[in-house]
Amino acid sequence: MIRIGIYEENPQARKAVRDFLGYYAFNRNTEMDFIWFTDDAAAESVLKYASGLEIAFVSIQAKHFKDFVLSLNRGNHNCRICCYQMQPAGTPNVSNPIWIMSEQLSAAELAQHHDILSQRVDSMLSTFQSMGNFLAIDTRRLLYLLARENILYLNSDLKYVNIVMRDGEIISVYKKLDEFESQKLFRFVRVHKSYIVNAMYVKEVDKSNRQIEMRNGEMIPISNAHYKEAVQQLAEVF
Repeated sequence: MIRIGIYEENPQARKAVRDFLGYYAFNRNTEMDFIWFTDDAAAESVLKYASGLEIAFVSIQAKHFKDFVLSLNRGNHNCRICCYQMQPAGTPNVSNPIWIMSEQLSAAELAQHHDILSQRVDSMLSTFQSMGNFLAIDTRRLLYLLARENILYLNSDLKYVNIVMRDGEIISVYKKLDEFESQKLFRFVRVHKSYIVNAMYVKEVDKSNRQIEMRNGEMIPISNAHYKEAVQQLAEVF
């Protein structure tokens, strides 16, 4: 059985989501247990159920969207979050990670729409089986949801933290590195006052020169203050 949480405040939208998930469960012969969050207390209520959720469908149009996602991520890093929005039929689509669930469709259009969404759920479930946990980072402008296995390392740059991804993308957020260290992220090791590395991508530790070679060839320094504990933590992960 798959336990799914849904945060949707709009009654009409709830019906559309309920109809789709019922359609999916029936056609995939899959048992699903739904927990609905529908009011202003959703961000607080989800903490009670977060540990048992495997997937969450969250409307970006919900009043407390950001707070809900952050609470859910805090209560269960393993829960996979799918953000969506409701739009009338014929409205131009937008790119992932936002899904479009349409309203006011004919029976034939609705079946086709459900088939498309079902394929996306199939793909999502398949992908989630091989992906690591997500890291939720809330900023004044954006809420980032980053798969931890795609993060190489974090680097402090004055008042910003640069999150260096596997594909070379660098995401800069107005945060302190200590904020990430305090989350005790599994496989992430503080090796320097300015660096936290993902141990999954450490190729080797040069003890003589006190530096780390990452699998992409980058060299990360290990400070004297962090050396003993960092080497110990890396050895435990390996």
